[in-house]
Amino acid sequence: MSFYERFKSFELLRLPKEYGISPNSLFLERYHYNVADSRLAQHVEKGNEDGLFVSCVASAANLWALIMDAGTGFSSQVYELSSVFLHKDWIIEQWEKNYYISSIAGANNGSSLVVMAKGTPYTQQSYKVSNSFPFKWINKKWKEGFHVTSMTTAGSRWEVVMSRNSGYSEQVVELDFLYPSEGIHRRWESGYRITSMAATADQTAFILSIPKRKVTDETQEILRTSAFPSTHVKGQKICTLHQYAMVGQFAEETCMVFQPLSLSL
Repeated sequence: MSFYERFKSFELLRLPKEYGISPNSLFLERYHYNVADSRLAQHVEKGNEDGLFVSCVASAANLWALIMDAGTGFSSQVYELSSVFLHKDWIIEQWEKNYYISSIAGANNGSSLVVMAKGTPYTQQSYKVSNSFPFKWINKKWKEGFHVTSMTTAGSRWEVVMSRNSGYSEQVVELDFLYPSEGIHRRWESGYRITSMAATADQTAFILSIPKRKVTDETQEILRTSAFPSTHVKGQKICTLHQYAMVGQFAEETCMVFQPLSLSL
């Protein structure tokens, strides 16, 4: 069986799914996946009622996945689901209210989900929309004291958010046509940890960072599956996720980064 036939044989579930993880009172994380536009608000509102804020969003097949977490440190949060890939006027309006972009996701149909929050450490943000990965712009912003804090794609378009006072001391990019396994492991050995990732149909980008303050979360795990890995998620702390299309129209894959729960408390 070929690579593409193997992935074609899997079928993504089309009903929204929800799981809560609460092994003790110190930690609560909830996730939803395969969520249609019309059901997004009810999941976010219910999470907010339970003291959770959105910590990560992603998209696959024009449906949404979101992680809601009790440990974000956010004090307030707003979001916009727009048919436009990054609604500039709305983002500027929220910046003026002291909200900062905390997570973004783009869909294949060109729509986007932008989440902005108060309570982040950021002091200034800038973002770039490009038809190719904007490495020169990222390099320029690094020199100005910014670091990548969010990243997504919509079709072949890239969107990268960079922030001042991100808490990172060093940052690198691993960019490849497929999953850059060797580069990631080499960076891990040098003390870097994955902090953002995104992909188009023919290119994958991982952002790896070193925090200014040493943290206890020394271990990361990457899981790559053909559908949302609901059974594996239990007992893990989800750092970030991205659902993306690998090379070939049948090869749709979920890539998630975890930290062992015992280290994240």
